[in-house]
Amino acid sequence: EHRHRNLIKALEQEVETQRNVIRHLEKQREMITLEMEEKLTRTNLLFEERMKGFVPSCVREELEETIVALKAQSTILEQKASMLQNELTLRNNKNSPHVKAKG
Repeated sequence: EHRHRNLIKALEQEVETQRNVIRHLEKQREMITLEMEEKLTRTNLLFEERMKGFVPSCVREELEETIVALKAQSTILEQKASMLQNELTLRNNKNSPHVKAKG
C-alpha cells in the first residue's frame, strides 16, 4: 500500500513537471511567433516604404528574399513547437497515473 502511494505520488509529480514544461514551451512558442510576426511586419513596412521611392531591383530582391526566409523560419518554428507538444503529450500519456502500476 505504501509503495503504491509513493509510486502514485512520483507519477503525479512527473505529470506536474511535464505540465510545467508544456506551459513553458507554449509561452516560448508564443514569444517566438510574435517576434517573427513583428519582424515580418517591419520587413514588409520597410519594403513598402522603399518601393515608394522606386527601390533598385537588387534591394527589392534582397527584401523579398528576407521576407521569404522569415516566413520559412516561422513555419519551421511552428512545426518544431507542434512536434515538441506532441512528444510531451505522449510522455504525459505514458506516465499518467491512470495507467495501472505493476507490482
